[in-house]
Amino acid sequence: MKTKLKVLIAEDTKTARDLLAINLQNFASENLNDPGYFEIEKAASFEKARKMIIETADSKEYYDIIFADIDFTEDNKGGERDSGYSLIEKGFEICPLTKITTYSGQFRAAELWERYEELKDRGLIVRTFDKSHGDSGVSNWMVEGLDSIVKEIKREAYVWDIWNNHKVIIDGIKSRSFSKDPFENLSIQNTVISNLESALLLFMNMERLQGKEIIFRMMIYLYHNSLETLCRADKTDAQIISESDQNKTSAEKFVSEFSGKDVRFTLPEKVNSQRIFISAINDERIKFVDRLNYYRNKSIHPESGFRLDISNVLFSVLAFTLAVVNDKQKISFDKIRWFLAETEGLKGKVSLEKIMDFIEN
Repeated sequence: MKTKLKVLIAEDTKTARDLLAINLQNFASENLNDPGYFEIEKAASFEKARKMIIETADSKEYYDIIFADIDFTEDNKGGERDSGYSLIEKGFEICPLTKITTYSGQFRAAELWERYEELKDRGLIVRTFDKSHGDSGVSNWMVEGLDSIVKEIKREAYVWDIWNNHKVIIDGIKSRSFSKDPFENLSIQNTVISNLESALLLFMNMERLQGKEIIFRMMIYLYHNSLETLCRADKTDAQIISESDQNKTSAEKFVSEFSGKDVRFTLPEKVNSQRIFISAINDERIKFVDRLNYYRNKSIHPESGFRLDISNVLFSVLAFTLAVVNDKQKISFDKIRWFLAETEGLKGKVSLEKIMDFIEN
């Protein structure tokens, strides 16, 4: 796990930059017992800040937190009154997991408020640090905000594994063809990419959303639907039925090993998700895909006592990634494993441990 957080202060006045840096260092000393916890970089102009953010795309050393001023008219390098909003959008584009905050007293201005509300509603701005609070001497406004962000970063550290796996998946499906028809192929790829984007947004905003079990159900559906879309590709029903019949015995063997029970499938006459998965995956990975299918079915038709939790969702992510990514070494799970060790009472813990062990070995 990270022992330091990388921070960018994008602010065009030296006094405000230095004051924020001091506040960060004081918070780290007094609340985290580590004055160097924040690795602070500063940008005095919009263009400099934009360049620094773009460079992280190549280095992969992304910012954990960005403090962005909105009004950059004092940078004397072409910054405009609303340049901070462009900076926020670029930061989110480069790394959607960066906690982007506004550090400004200008956002309530009539010409800036609408765009501020839009970016906040889209989840690009996670917190507002209003400099006017500091000017008026409001106590603890910075401490409370920093404490909330640091706790959120620690709590959601596993989402970095999700994002890294999504990137590997997207790179993989963009390099493959799923249909001879180029328009259908593009549609398949775009459907999966859209599903992954939606799932990531749900992960990032989970603590702010109500109805966790409904959210879990939606996320599992997105991964299940994505895998079903890729496995089906442009196959005919006849192909899927023939291939799943041929692969049925080996699939039963692998699923039996995973569950510890003698499993025998009764495949329907028509094509369904189970047939699609068995037709496409004829190796040990099918035992994890079968469990993903089980989670999806149980979440849609819940039985007494069956309740989803985050471990079922994390398993679904890894099962989908494992089914799509050929090289297991490209699959990220270290932060998920840390989260699992730190979290008690997860019902899907055993299955999640099994898939991580399989990926690792």
